[in-house]
Amino acid sequence: MSPYELGTDAERFLLFLIAAFASLIVGVMVGVLFSKLFKHKPESAKVRYLTPLVPIIYAFIFAIVAIVFSGGDYNSGWWAPYVFKNPFLLIFSFVLFFTGLHYMVVAAELMGYIGFLAGLYLHEALSNQLIRDKTTKNFKAGFALVTISVIIFSGVTTKDIISYGYVELRYG
Repeated sequence: MSPYELGTDAERFLLFLIAAFASLIVGVMVGVLFSKLFKHKPESAKVRYLTPLVPIIYAFIFAIVAIVFSGGDYNSGWWAPYVFKNPFLLIFSFVLFFTGLHYMVVAAELMGYIGFLAGLYLHEALSNQLIRDKTTKNFKAGFALVTISVIIFSGVTTKDIISYGYVELRYG
């Protein structure tokens, strides 16, 4: 079966997966590059590892508020604060919303942030620059919790796209 023979649901599902994984990979690359180039790292594990969690939690809260108050309707005015909260992603968000790919906005942004944090941590672990104390262990647990929460949240918000797309890919 060629990609041109796919149904709408399968196509949307594949585009969602591509957006999520592409954002994750770009985030990891940026995180590794940032960790390599940033020479004056804080000596405190709390500052070094918990500060990058702020944008993830910030975006996560905005997404939850937008989804809960809009009732899942992406045409609702509740999405305006979500789109305008990050000026760097403004054009990206507008393009996705106006091309009908609105369901990707939240997942792509959150996966990019998670990728950045994973890249930052990965580079420090591989180059033996990690601060090894109780806060670092708590960071690992917190990062795992946030990552699982983001993946579950992305799955719940796009459950129809994922289930219909998977069924269509599997059974035609």
